[in-house]
Amino acid sequence: MLPQGGDNILAIEDVGAAFLPAKQPLEDIGIKQLRYIDPSLKLEEPVSGGGTVEVYNCSDLQKTIRSRANAVVAGNIFNSVAGNGCGKSVDVADNLPVAFWTGTAERILGPGDFGDFQLTSLAGAADAPAAIDVASDLSGEADAGEGTPGPIFMAVGFGPSCSLFNAQQLGGMTSVPVYRHVAPDQYNRFIGLFHVANAFPAAGGGVYANGTVEPVDQVAFVAVVDGAGDTKEEELGEWDGTRNTM
Repeated sequence: MLPQGGDNILAIEDVGAAFLPAKQPLEDIGIKQLRYIDPSLKLEEPVSGGGTVEVYNCSDLQKTIRSRANAVVAGNIFNSVAGNGCGKSVDVADNLPVAFWTGTAERILGPGDFGDFQLTSLAGAADAPAAIDVASDLSGEADAGEGTPGPIFMAVGFGPSCSLFNAQQLGGMTSVPVYRHVAPDQYNRFIGLFHVANAFPAAGGGVYANGTVEPVDQVAFVAVVDGAGDTKEEELGEWDGTRNTM
């Protein structure tokens, strides 16, 4: 669920990417792999007389989606090339970059002791996960008492490559929801948010920017936002006209 540099495949703005040390808690709830876009992938087909011809490649996602020479669609972009996509599965690891929610925690959980906590960036993403506690990494907008966790949410797409929709498994759903209020070449699935880690202020309380990041004991599925990053209440406001965005 990671955007590729420079493209706009994700309409949602409240998503960033960083290492989060949550391998064990994710595996504990059965999440052992995540799907990623591999820009080096391409689909080739044989031609008469020998050789192959390239049908599409994954170096420019939106260009590939807009092309009429292939069957790639935005909502299936995390499928493998065998399913007309550009994705592959990667084993969960503590040094694996994941997508995370960069909107405020209050939009997801409601008011809490974390105040206006908002994880805006993890600038040390190139460092080891244990070193994510450098001062520049966490938003310094919110103060908190000692021990008050600022919740960090991992973001994953709910598309056809998600195991929730594996019809070969008992209980797997067969219909994948579509979110239509994005451009034709943008990812049009809903986004699930999982509480995977917490930011803690430094000893004695203060700004989260002086604290540390720690994985949760148990990962929790907390919310779904649409393909534009709206919560269900915000989207309902569009639907009933109280938040006119048309």
